[in-house]
Amino acid sequence: MMSYSKCYLSNDFSKEVLFTDSGLIVAPEALLNGVQIRDWVAQLKVKPQAFATCSLYLLRELHLQEIHVEYIKLQGGRSFDINDLDGIEILERELEQSDRYINHEFAKQT
Repeated sequence: MMSYSKCYLSNDFSKEVLFTDSGLIVAPEALLNGVQIRDWVAQLKVKPQAFATCSLYLLRELHLQEIHVEYIKLQGGRSFDINDLDGIEILERELEQSDRYINHEFAKQT
């Protein structure tokens, strides 16, 4: 049994082939609300899992709950500290969308 969870990150999971018959949980957050994601993350302390995600919310929750996770970036790189991995696409897209949203709302007010 794993003593830590494994979190697979990818810029484009549609191009990845490692998920077939591997027991890997793909997008555990897909049908969960915020409370359910927090609960799912909490259970990783007791029962580590291997999973793949594109959810910044889930990644933040892993950090907030101090879950011991090995992050594996499928385009290269692995670390127990997500800050050691360069170019996390999830974060870059989230920031870019936030900027677009703020600009859109500001433009509506002027």
